[in-house]
Formats: sequence, structure tokens, C-alpha cells
Amino acid sequence: AVYMGPYGEAAVFSRQGSGGGGVVVGLLDNENLGGWGALQNEVVCESSARNGELIARGFRDGTVRLGSVEFSTKLFAAGSDTDGGIGYSQEIEGGRIRRVSVEESFGEPLKLKGGEGAVLLVDYQVDTTGKTVLAALRADLTVVVSSVRTIRPLGGGAAKTRLKATSFLLNGDEVPVGLKVSADGGQVFVVYRDGGMDRFAREKRDFVFRERVETLSTQRDDGGEVSVVEMVIGGQTVLIGDTFGGVQSWHVALDEQDRFGDGRFLVRSHLFGRVGDGVGVVDLTPSGRDRTVGVLYSDGVVVLRHLTSEKTIVRIESGVEGAVLVAIGPKNDAVLVAGEGGYGVYGYEAGYAEFSIKALFGKVVYEGLPAPAYVYQSSSGDDSSEVKLSVMPLVFGTLKATVFAMLFAIPVAVFAALYSSEFLSRRVRKVVKPSVELMASLPSVVLGFVAAMVVAPYVAEYLGSFLVGMFVLPFGVLFGAHVWQLVPLSTRLRFRTGHHLMMVAGVLFLSGVLAWGVGPTVVGVGFAPDEFDRAMMSGGVVAVDGERVPEWSVGRLHETRVGRRLRAMEMGIIDTGGGGVVVERDMRIADDGKGFVDADLRRWLNGEYGSATPGWVMACMPLAVIGVWIVQAFTIRRRIDVWLSTQNSATVGMVVLGKFVVLAMASLAVAYVAAAGLTAAGVDPRDSVFGTFSPRNTLVVAVIMGFAVIPIIFTISEDALRAVPDSLRSASLGAGATKWQTAVRIVLPVAGSGIFSACMIGFGRAVGETMIVLMATGNTPEMSWNIFAGFRTLAANIAVELPEAPKGGTHYRVLFLCGFVLFVMTFVINTSAEVVRQVVRKRNAGL
Repeated sequence: AVYMGPYGEAAVFSRQGSGGGGVVVGLLDNENLGGWGALQNEVVCESSARNGELIARGFRDGTVRLGSVEFSTKLFAAGSDTDGGIGYSQEIEGGRIRRVSVEESFGEPLKLKGGEGAVLLVDYQVDTTGKTVLAALRADLTVVVSSVRTIRPLGGGAAKTRLKATSFLLNGDEVPVGLKVSADGGQVFVVYRDGGMDRFAREKRDFVFRERVETLSTQRDDGGEVSVVEMVIGGQTVLIGDTFGGVQSWHVALDEQDRFGDGRFLVRSHLFGRVGDGVGVVDLTPSGRDRTVGVLYSDGVVVLRHLTSEKTIVRIESGVEGAVLVAIGPKNDAVLVAGEGGYGVYGYEAGYAEFSIKALFGKVVYEGLPAPAYVYQSSSGDDSSEVKLSVMPLVFGTLKATVFAMLFAIPVAVFAALYSSEFLSRRVRKVVKPSVELMASLPSVVLGFVAAMVVAPYVAEYLGSFLVGMFVLPFGVLFGAHVWQLVPLSTRLRFRTGHHLMMVAGVLFLSGVLAWGVGPTVVGVGFAPDEFDRAMMSGGVVAVDGERVPEWSVGRLHETRVGRRLRAMEMGIIDTGGGGVVVERDMRIADDGKGFVDADLRRWLNGEYGSATPGWVMACMPLAVIGVWIVQAFTIRRRIDVWLSTQNSATVGMVVLGKFVVLAMASLAVAYVAAAGLTAAGVDPRDSVFGTFSPRNTLVVAVIMGFAVIPIIFTISEDALRAVPDSLRSASLGAGATKWQTAVRIVLPVAGSGIFSACMIGFGRAVGETMIVLMATGNTPEMSWNIFAGFRTLAANIAVELPEAPKGGTHYRVLFLCGFVLFVMTFVINTSAEVVRQVVRKRNAGL
């Protein structure tokens, strides 16, 4: 083994075999700086972590010694006597002298509690809490896993090491080529020369065999073998090099199918190397600072590669004859290659190893995850944790916030501008328009404070009433408008537009009171657990006969969609530890109603109970309203209008009101039919637009950000509508069209280019919003369309992390990349808006 000094100027070469011992060599001048003599016992194997801070040596007599190689640095004034001990001195800036002392310290031999014979393989790991674990393979193929505890007497004296061991026998009689233990001591990995890797998992006090994977499944027939096995920093990922030049990494991830009994399975996260070049991997060395891996090939070539980004940092042709060892300097700036022909030291510039196109914009199999994913996690509690710098969750969060905000803002702002332009009197408009524009002067931080301190707590407390209000308020305004048509024309003409605004405000207030009152009732009726839910919660279920279990569910009970489809058939899945069992309600047990009967919308959103139908009704209702309105516009509307032209005003008002009510009921029916169909297909809105509830969520941000965007869209849209020539309005009115028909069919299309530009400007304003998002969400970089979950935007991420990012580092530059991506997004949006505006403007140029 070889350990490099902190400044890359010296190295400790630790010898194995009958001689043992070690030597310290100055790398700059090839000077022998001293060393340690031969050991009395024969060293068979050695394992180290953190560049020699933790070393375990296995001996021929079956004992293990734990220790370390320490490099300590002291500064002296010029001319001082720095001699003493093993080490080297160097003059640095200011005329001072830096003295690096090297010391090897090992404890007494420890007898392993289990197995017989020599220690063939050993692995020594430490986790983030400082807990150390030791795994050793004895000659009789017994693996001994020990937790290491060091006791230091309070009164002074030598420290004592205690081992708490658990042992188990390997499968078969083949001696493995590698033995590794996870840093938490929960997993043991045994790698054989033919590429097979066995995983043993801790179960209470014992280790149980769980699975075997073939790492060289594509090479075994060609004679490929495993040549070296190592563990990445952090002690969770195993590196395997083979004689064909391939390098791969494996880690343990959660298994939803629970195929091996402990809910985990082995995942191959990365595969790279020089496969096909006719060279094999001689040695692997992981960096002690990050996830850089040094690979030494049989032809003396060294390749440094970052495991997460899969970026090749440097390729070095060492030229060392018979090279067998490679080591990376503690500062990731030098590589040491040693072999029969001596050694060589090669400096390099690591640059930004974590940075690559795939790591930033592609899916990566991160440590602990079962599949490739987009993850952003720029910091962690420990240096050994894997840095995740995918900006895709930030881009997604930015688009998610903007889309939902615009869905709220565009209809309100455009129709308000249409009403102000076409129906308000000039006197009232002079008051309304400046008042709306005044909203744009509200600071974002104030809106964010209101969202966080007022809106978010209200939504969390009265979630059902808030959701019901989103449907009741527009329905109440439209219903009030149709009722207003029943008032005699002579009476309506006495009211001015200012009075109309007051009546609209009154209707909104009454609708809000109605929503607040009926919200709990709607939730209690639509989202209450049914008899099947209560049976599942109370345990009143029985297993379904095998003949009645749907064929499409066999072997797929772990899949969420399968569970949703079974729920639509009033069947459920119970986890028995070894797999799922399909159950149904036990009809012999009467439902006495004493179980859980109170509706809780949050528990329904969390998926604890309930059918997907009521959720789909809410999600499909807006689309159903639009669809029903379009259908009636192309089928019956003209016939009804022709017939109404011959009737008196009272009849017209009653028929129009009746049509509105019928269309509303039809929309509800269509939404229910669509919801039932989606539920029967096993699709659940809690897997997409709905989901687990978070107090600071997308819904809150959409409402508040919508209020921030509405003034911009309203002002520009109103100006565009007012710019339409009055001659077009007069021509439409003269042809017999009503003011509403003129506004919708003439004025609105002509002003379309300006309205579209207003929406795009509002879109750009929402994309760059920072303070509202920062204060009103949990700033969790996740990729989910769930409106009750949080997110993190590009702008908010820059504001949060830039003050803490080390200047010039990878994280610092990724934040600038976030700013550049945000600029590109707004540039593309504005450019597209301008192109569309020009096209529409040319089309309307002749009007």
C-alpha cells in the first residue's frame, strides 16, 4: 500500500509479506527519509481509509492490528533546528520552514472472535458519526464483522480496543478476491474472481445471505476475471475492476418489490473503462476528498474519472515498468504510480470534476437510488456524501410555478381588461385602471410575507373550503349574472357600472361565505372513507381466492398503478413481509360505523384511504366545462338564439338561466364519468396533480404570484383592446351583434397580438420571481406536478445558495449556470412572443 503526504512531497510505502514494515520516501529528490523495520509476523492483507488515517492489517496467525499513518505539520522560523523523527522540511513563503513529520502507530494484535486460520482479506470503514467497523475473512472462509470501540482511561495510560463481533460462513469453498463492508456495518459484499458478488445483510445480530449478482455476465465466456475490488469514499459503493479493462460500481438501494427479504437490492450505478483495448485493470484507488477514482491499467496508463459525472479528468501514460499501485494525492492534484521499475509522480489540474453535461442535465444513478433520477442537492452533512448538481429540478420548479400562476392570472387579467375596455364607463375606468396598476407597485417581499404568514396558514386550516371556493366563486358570479338578466330592463338601466362592480363584489363575498360554509360538507361527502376503507383500517378483510385475483396483477402487487386498479374493484393489498396479498372486505363482519368515518382531506391526499374518483372530478371539472361549452356552441346554441329572438325578455332570461344550470350539471356529469373511467383504469390524481400536502405549496404560490402578474397583463391587455378602432365596434353593433358578441368575436381577436404579448411579459415576470417563491414554498427541488407540494426555482436557488457558495468552486459556477439558464428561458419566451405577435399583427393589418 502507499499513502501520500499532505503536500504531495513524500509518500509512505507499506510492505506486505514476510518482511512487512514500511519506508518513507521524499518524492521530489527520491530520498529515503526513514521507515519502520520488519514485523515479527507476516502481513497477509491491509485495508485503509482516508489516506492512511485508518489502517487494518491482517496477519498469518489470524490476528488483526489497527492503526494509522499520520502526517503532522509544524511551522518554524528560519534558521530553527527542525531535525528529529522521520519526515522532511521545506522552506515556504516568508522565510519560514514547514516540517512534516511522519509517524506510524498501531495497537496490539487483536484476536478475532470467530473462524480459524490466517486473515486472508480485511476491510476497515468509518461512517459519518465516527463509528468504525471491521470485516475480516479467515482461512476457513469465516467472515467476522466487528464493531470497533476504543476505550481511553480517564487517568491516562494506553488506549484499549474492544471488538464486538458477528461471524458467518461463506457459500461454497471458493476464496473470494474481495471483501467489503458498508460503513454502517449493515451490508457485507463478497466478490469472487469469476465476477459473482454475494450480499449479506445484517438481521438483528446475524448476517443473512440475500442475493448474488453476476458483475461480469457479458465477459465470463471470454475469460474475463475480477482483478481488484475497492470501496468509494463514504463506504457505500463497491468498485470492481476486471482483466478486460472494465470498471463498474455497485450500491444497495431500496427495493419496492422486496425480492430478497430485506427491502434492498444491488444496483450497478456506473460502467466505464477501456474494454476492448486488451489491457486489464491492475489497481483502483478512490480519492479521499470526492468521488474521483484512479484506474491503473496493465500498460501503465492511469485514468482519473469522476464517478458521479462520469467525466474523465486526466489520462496519464506513466511509463513505470511493472506498475502495480496508484495513489491520489490528498489535495487531488497529484498521482503516484509505483511498480517494479520504481515510481512516478504526476501533477494535474482537477478542474471542475463534478461538472458535466450529463450530471447537470441528464439522469444519474446516484448512490442509494434504484434508478437514474434528476436530483439537486448541492450540500450535505458530510464530505463523503455524493454531490448532486442536476439543474433539471430547478428548471422544472421554475416552469411549474410559472404555469400554475399563469393559469390563475391570465383568465382574471384578460377578462378584467376586456370588461374595463368594453363595458366600464370612462368615469369608472379612470378609477379602476390606476387602482389595478397600483398593485404592480407592491414589493415582492410583501406579497411573499402575506403568502407565508396569512394565505398559507389559512389554506392549511381550511383546505376543503379553499378548494370548494375555487369552483363556487366563478360559478356564483356567472349565476348572479344570469339572474340579473331576469331583472326588467327599465330597472337595470337605472344602475351604473359603478353599481355593477359593487354587486359583483357582493356576489363574490356571498360566494366566499357559501364556500366556507359548505366546504366541510363537500369534503365529508366526497372524501370520506367508504365501507371498504373502514374494513381495511380495522382489519376486517379476507384474502381473495386465487381464481378471482386478476391476472394482470400477478407479480405486480408492488406497482402503484396495480394497487389503484385493485382499489377500483374494492380490493386491497396487505404487505406480509414476503410479498403482498390481495384482500377484500369480509362480508361476515358488519360495519357498525364505529371505525374511522371522519373525512380528512389531507389523509386522502396522502393516499391513506379513499377512491380516486372525487379527486378526478375536481381535476376534470374545468376541462369538462370547456368541453361542454364548446359542444353546445357548435350544436344547440344557434338554434336556441334564433328561437329566443322571437320571445319576450322574461322568457329569454329564464331560458338562458336554465341553459346555464343545465350546462353546469352536464359538466359535472361529464367530469364524473371521466373520473370513474380514469379510476377504473387504475390512474389516480394523487400520483400527478395531487399528492402529499405541504403547508407551503404550489397552490399558495400560484395565487399570490398571480396577483403579482395580473397588473402587468391587465394594463397591456387593456391598452391593446382600447387600441382597436371604434369603426370595427360600430360595424359589429350595426349588424345586430350585442356588446358581448362584439367584444368576444371582434375586439378580442383583433387585439390578440397585444394580449399575447401581455401574457408573455407576465410569463417572463413570473419566471424570474424570487421573493414570493422563496418565502411561500419549502424550496424543495423536486419534480412533481402535485399542486400541494413545494418546489425550488432557479431564481430562488441563486438567492439562497450564492452567499454560501465558495467563490470559484463548482457550486459557485453552477449557480451562475442557473442564472444563464434563466436568461435563456426568458430570451426564448420573449423571442417566441415577438414572432407570434408579428404574425398576428400582419394578419390584422388590413382591418
